[in-house]
Amino acid sequence: MTQLVVTRDEAEMWDEPFADGQPDRQLAALNGLLELSLAMAGEQDEDRILSIVAEDACRALGCERASLFLFDTDRSELYTRVATRLEVNEIRVPLERGVIGWVARERQIANVPDPVRDARWEGLADRQTGFRTCNILAAPVVARSDASLLGVLQLLNRTGGPFDEFDERLIRAFAEHAGAALERQRMRDATRRNLEYQSALEVGRRIQRSFLPDSLPQVDNYQVASSWEPAEYVSGDYYDCLPLADGRWLLMIADVSGHGLGASLVMASTRAMVHLMARSAETINPDEFLDKLDRALRPDLKDGLFLTAIVAVCDPVTHEVEYANAGHQPAMVVRGKTRTLERLETTRIPIGFPPIPVSRPPGRFTLESGDSVVLGTDGLFELRNASDELFGSTRFHEMLKRHAGFAAEDMVASIDAELRDYRGCCGNQDDMTLLVWQRQA
Repeated sequence: MTQLVVTRDEAEMWDEPFADGQPDRQLAALNGLLELSLAMAGEQDEDRILSIVAEDACRALGCERASLFLFDTDRSELYTRVATRLEVNEIRVPLERGVIGWVARERQIANVPDPVRDARWEGLADRQTGFRTCNILAAPVVARSDASLLGVLQLLNRTGGPFDEFDERLIRAFAEHAGAALERQRMRDATRRNLEYQSALEVGRRIQRSFLPDSLPQVDNYQVASSWEPAEYVSGDYYDCLPLADGRWLLMIADVSGHGLGASLVMASTRAMVHLMARSAETINPDEFLDKLDRALRPDLKDGLFLTAIVAVCDPVTHEVEYANAGHQPAMVVRGKTRTLERLETTRIPIGFPPIPVSRPPGRFTLESGDSVVLGTDGLFELRNASDELFGSTRFHEMLKRHAGFAAEDMVASIDAELRDYRGCCGNQDDMTLLVWQRQA
């Protein structure tokens, strides 16, 4: 069912006594306004909306020409989107010039019976088109929600003489309808664009998730578990477990500065380079591996982008682990029997940082039964609750000690649950990733 909307100004018009000799004109004008309401009730095309307003206003007020100027916020100009019988494709008027510029700035109706005598009138359009303007009536078109400027409705050359007070009421009603229709259409367009954007991000999330391990490896005497939760649809966190040609396993986790789309693109490049280098090398030295990765990624790390990363190589036979750490935390060994933590210290600067010599050699350690290598990203530390309290590294380390005796899968599941309980209804402020590599026997 079509809903007919009548504004306050329109209601007042019905109560206004007809001017002597003008009842037919006013009845026709009001009928035109009601026809406009019906025509625009289901209209969703912006160009069609603008055309309906201009044509119906021109016909209802009995004038020679109507133009609907839209406001270009970027250029601070008004420009003709639609106009009846316009001789040029487009007219642009700076906001500080002309009658319509004044209407836009002051948000008031301008009724100009003799443009030549009005200081606001410039006559530029007449000179461009050869048209002769005899009288002008213009009204601002604004959004109902916030009164922001959308444009100006301008009528020219009323048949029978200058525009009168009734015409001013009528153009205000037409302008209100135009503003409501434009705002409604732009809200629909914004909703559609948002849905398209959300859909694109969801596709991006699925693609990025496919870059991470489909399933964690089955390694004799070891258990591996992980979790990955981006702050947005896509993430700058990356982790992997890759078999090497010499029988060892490469464990890696990296965190690109920032989060969101830009960080996710760097993450994709990182993953591609890591896989290429891991598959093509007969053996891997973690420090040299990070050297090569730095050289490969540095040209793409612009505008302050960088990434922290740790590479650990584990021999599942001797249980010896060698690692290099490019400024990444959290990274530690959780000793299952003693419930103690050993931090895997930084051995080099983050990838993409200005070159600074670091003398610390790559680290080595041996895993005993029940020990775990725990690699995470700093989003685990930076989680906040409803009171805006930081979870922090101290809480995280204490939590790891409490879970030291858990199997890898149970450890990850329990840590995730504790972090969710802490943040409550709050989202995570940064990407959160956790990888646990645990010796079983």
